[in-house]
Amino acid sequence: HNMVLLCVLAGLGLGALNETLEFVATLAHNGAHVGGYTNTGWDLVFNIVGAVAASCVLAKTRRPPTVSA
Repeated sequence: HNMVLLCVLAGLGLGALNETLEFVATLAHNGAHVGGYTNTGWDLVFNIVGAVAASCVLAKTRRPPTVSA
């Protein structure tokens, strides 16, 4: 389950990185908004939903490690 949690956290981190890049792009272009706070909020919400959904799929399809003799 640690690997599934790691995958969720990695997905959330990549989403946060994307939002940071959008923020920097907005600052670099004199406030030309990429989407505003509502857009950022929905991006983060769907990032969490996607990461949790992917973790459910990973948890169900993950095979336990084999033990060699």
